[in-house]
Amino acid sequence: MNLSVSPRSCSCVLLLASLLLLACDRDVRKEVEDMKSTIAEIRQEVHNLDSTLAELRWDFTFYKISNQKGSIDFASSNLQEIGDGFHVGNLSLAQHLTGVKVKGRIINGTSLDHSNVAFHLTIGSQTKEFTINSIPPNTGAYFDVYVPDVPIDRTRWGRIEYQRSSITYYMK
Repeated sequence: MNLSVSPRSCSCVLLLASLLLLACDRDVRKEVEDMKSTIAEIRQEVHNLDSTLAELRWDFTFYKISNQKGSIDFASSNLQEIGDGFHVGNLSLAQHLTGVKVKGRIINGTSLDHSNVAFHLTIGSQTKEFTINSIPPNTGAYFDVYVPDVPIDRTRWGRIEYQRSSITYYMK
């Protein structure tokens, strides 16, 4: 069997091969573009899931805080019990730097004179300790505390807990 190959037939074969590669290249490009589009959609879904997870974490944290001793509702204007004979009232919140500034008044409802009174203020996952110099019996003292890294829209619930103090009492 004798096959002869002419330059013209070689050119036709090369042209045909080039056209096939070009067609394949277009298909590959289309597949790559489709994959890029799918990856962008998946990234958006992951971002949405991350946002939803963050919301759920905050909701769970608020649920835990709102069901514990010393939990307070920052939106309430009522006097709220925080335990150990203390109450909190006159609460106000303000955005400050990366967090919130909490102001209020702690009432000592006991017959003991408390000095160097330490409290923990918790909002979300952030806890800040603050100290009030003196709270005589059946009176109150004001406080002003900055809690960093808490968005103002996440401050409905929190917790104030008495930690320690020096006490003075009088006997007749």
